[in-house]
Amino acid sequence: MTPRPRSSIDDLSDEIISLIIYQLVDPSPLSVTSKRFYRISKDPYVRSSYFLTRHGPQQAFYWTLSRGKLVNERVLDILLTSGAHFSRYLLQIAIHHYFRTTAHFIKHPWARTLPLPVFTHFMNLGRQFGADVPLAKGEDDGAVFLGWLKERISPGLGKKVDLQVIKTLFEKYGFMVFAPKDPIAAQLPLAFALEPSLLPLAVTNGFRMEAKYRDFIFRKMFERQPREGRVAEIVRNVREMTRLDESMFLSRTVAAEVCMECRSNEAGYLALKGLDDSGDLLFELKDLINDLLKLFLKTRSVTNPNTVLTIQSLYRDFSPSPSSGILYAESSSIPPKLTCAVLKAKLDHLGILPLTRPDLVDILTSPWCEKHGPVFMWAKEQMHMTDQQLQTLAEEVAVRSIGMSCKGKLIRRLADIYATVHDHVASAVKLHRVDIEALPDYWADDDCEFRTGLNAGFGRDSPIYCTWAADKSGEEEQEDDSDNDYALDDTNSDEEEGGDERIHDEGERVSKRELGLISQDTLMSRIQLDTENSLRTRRRYWHSRYFSQPDSQLKLPYPCEAVPVGHWILEKYGPRDPVTAVFMTHAIINDYRTMLQCYLEDNVPRAQHVPITLKHFKVMARLGREPYWQLWREIEHVEFFFSEDDYLDSSDDAPFSETTRSVPAAHATKLEVKTPELEMNASSNTHPSLVLSSDQSPRKRPRRTVASAAPSYVVPDSDDEAIAEENISYDSQIQRKTKGKAKAESSLQAWIKHLTALLKEEEKKYKEKKKTIEKKENGKPKYRLAKSDFMKSLAAHLRDMRITERQRRNKDSFYRRGKIIDMDSDFDSFQESDDDEYVLRQPKAKRKRIEDSRIDED
Repeated sequence: MTPRPRSSIDDLSDEIISLIIYQLVDPSPLSVTSKRFYRISKDPYVRSSYFLTRHGPQQAFYWTLSRGKLVNERVLDILLTSGAHFSRYLLQIAIHHYFRTTAHFIKHPWARTLPLPVFTHFMNLGRQFGADVPLAKGEDDGAVFLGWLKERISPGLGKKVDLQVIKTLFEKYGFMVFAPKDPIAAQLPLAFALEPSLLPLAVTNGFRMEAKYRDFIFRKMFERQPREGRVAEIVRNVREMTRLDESMFLSRTVAAEVCMECRSNEAGYLALKGLDDSGDLLFELKDLINDLLKLFLKTRSVTNPNTVLTIQSLYRDFSPSPSSGILYAESSSIPPKLTCAVLKAKLDHLGILPLTRPDLVDILTSPWCEKHGPVFMWAKEQMHMTDQQLQTLAEEVAVRSIGMSCKGKLIRRLADIYATVHDHVASAVKLHRVDIEALPDYWADDDCEFRTGLNAGFGRDSPIYCTWAADKSGEEEQEDDSDNDYALDDTNSDEEEGGDERIHDEGERVSKRELGLISQDTLMSRIQLDTENSLRTRRRYWHSRYFSQPDSQLKLPYPCEAVPVGHWILEKYGPRDPVTAVFMTHAIINDYRTMLQCYLEDNVPRAQHVPITLKHFKVMARLGREPYWQLWREIEHVEFFFSEDDYLDSSDDAPFSETTRSVPAAHATKLEVKTPELEMNASSNTHPSLVLSSDQSPRKRPRRTVASAAPSYVVPDSDDEAIAEENISYDSQIQRKTKGKAKAESSLQAWIKHLTALLKEEEKKYKEKKKTIEKKENGKPKYRLAKSDFMKSLAAHLRDMRITERQRRNKDSFYRRGKIIDMDSDFDSFQESDDDEYVLRQPKAKRKRIEDSRIDED
């Protein structure tokens, strides 16, 4: 078998090498590698095809004129015959730039890199436009187009230009933007929105409408303008735009924004209803109104009087699903001074009556209902409920509201009126006690984004808001994960979409996501935001997105001046209560930092803080999360507890010491950890004020035989004998008092001991997980297993806790010896090299030099 001959790049054909050149950003280095490559790169056809392939027909001439050394007359002719777009606007800007007559948006040499003969040939190509080529300042095609657009937007402010002149620019002179930074490119969508008949002419010249401009065009069509015949004009423009371009359609996003202005933009709203009646929309407007009303279940805007009027108008026109009627009842029952007669007249007019008891519960458990007066008044007068039934209703509402962090104000008012609410709330909360084994395990690849239902916070990611709103609306919230500018512009509020699909009249299946996501933005606010984004740089985009809208506060998912339920729990039950303990655990799991700061407030004594236990750290270890930083600071000064059972069994009012602890018998044998660092001499590491533990077995100090054999230097018949007898009696008295007692372990030492053991357990799980991965991958894992955030945080804080404990121990020993030292100077003298975990090792090169020097000395 004969070996196959070796192939090289020289064996490739000229066409293949040309294709390679087309894919290079700068083919100059390749062209000088050989004579053959240089010859191919100088071919005018290859050079013209390079610009067409890399930049497209619309911008091919622009990039060709910027590479003057590569361009000759033949390259320009091939470009023109190969389909590159050549317009009179391009010729005018090039002449202005080459001869420096007028400054435009192009600031680099561009056309001035061309030799004069080549540029003369380029101007000769413009003879196809005739002898009438305006070259004066402000008379180029771009200036004429911008003047017409300015006069069309604001009549009377500019020179009036006839529409036929603009159409002639597109048809006869091929007017179109030719550069990526041409300012006219940002104005074309606005021009097409005002005059849709220009769109097919622009498409003929190579214009392609991007999806992100679609909604902007239709927004400008529906913009509020005070002139007659506006409804017919909007309908005509929408139909003409959809007929001229198949990719253009009125999305649900724009339709929802028009509905939000149903009272202020009456012409746009009537035009939208007319398009729905004629079947020009790809969706049913009634379904859109139903989804839009469900959005108010999640935001504060339902408490705004203007929004309430909008809800009333939309519900009156379309009468959506019954759940939207309950929403209307919720918005109508919020005013506290509303009488039953007025409310009954409103609800009866809409056909919502009669209201049932579950409807009242839904109204009271909504995040926006903070006053129960109007609802209870309705239940008593219209539904004839007795006091006992109202009490049962209050208990049910309070129990169902404990999962909503913003319902503290309503629960407090119900508890002040009905005393039985406290017992029902306490019984319901105790059912939510956290079991560590039931939590998802971080090392078992479970879902570690777990969050509990209590003390979840006010954020829009709170699971209680998603669950409550999903139950009321029947749809799930979805986020638009598109990475284009259009998607980012339309995701600045809660967007409610479902996975349902509907069939279009023509038989094609279109999903709601493809038809656009809806929000609570109004049409004018979106137009203003689009205009600002076109002027701002990308660096300032997020600032303008969140802080430039006046109605941003109305989109928050919690009511104004809401009282957290956890705050009321602490106020009512106290820091050392089973109910508060459950809320503390849930706040730590959910990382509800505002409530943790309330439970561990710095302005109150530490005895009034909610105690922190070892169980809290075990829970965070189970989830693999980093504990809140204030927990680490707190355990350096508080008593050690294994769980909440330790301090709930003891007296709640008894003060506790920060330096001693009492381990219950149930936990006495739970964990035995021998830490050499904590095995200290009791006579040198305990402050004299410490309370000694009596349940520890005493050990007698061995007698010193040297003391008995030592000679006495007391002078007979002198005062020295009396002094010696006094010293002996005092020492024997001290020995009798301390006999059978041992020094107690401080709380900080207990925290260090048990957290060290917890860290060892996590390291063991980490190693087992690592071995499992290596076994599956045959010893070569694809990725390096990272430690959990809890392990990293615990390892770092344990070292700081050991340093703090050592400083306290040294301070106590100095006080026992009767010495007073400056602790600040002692802290400054502490070095990291004193830590037993750190070993200072010299570099190998330095050790070798030291050994060599010692050998030379020998």
